[in-house]
Amino acid sequence: MKKTTFHEFDPAIYPVKLWISITNDLGAIKEKFKLYPSQQEISINFSQKDALAGLVYHIENKKIGVLIVFESKKCCTIENIAHECYHAVDEIWKHLSEEYWGSEATAYLIGWMADCCWKVKTRK
Repeated sequence: MKKTTFHEFDPAIYPVKLWISITNDLGAIKEKFKLYPSQQEISINFSQKDALAGLVYHIENKKIGVLIVFESKKCCTIENIAHECYHAVDEIWKHLSEEYWGSEATAYLIGWMADCCWKVKTRK
């Protein structure tokens, strides 16, 4: 089986990380991450969903951030990227105790995350 890679990105102006992976290996996800703040195991049924985004805790380095996972490159579409990036930004605002940081801050962060997803998909 191919080793699962979790690409880490730092938005610099927000105190969280972004991890992106293209994998359907739930075991590899569970080895690295737990849901935050509950510390529960991550669960996803790839037969019902082809992507996910959520606030997580990195078990090894103890960092908090957002994990975006696409089941396959085929599932890493513009539509799914936009959808999951929106959810990821929403999770960050909640984590920072902000309901809404304004359209410019939200648009910037969604755009940055989408670019990161595209880099992972195209291996750039």
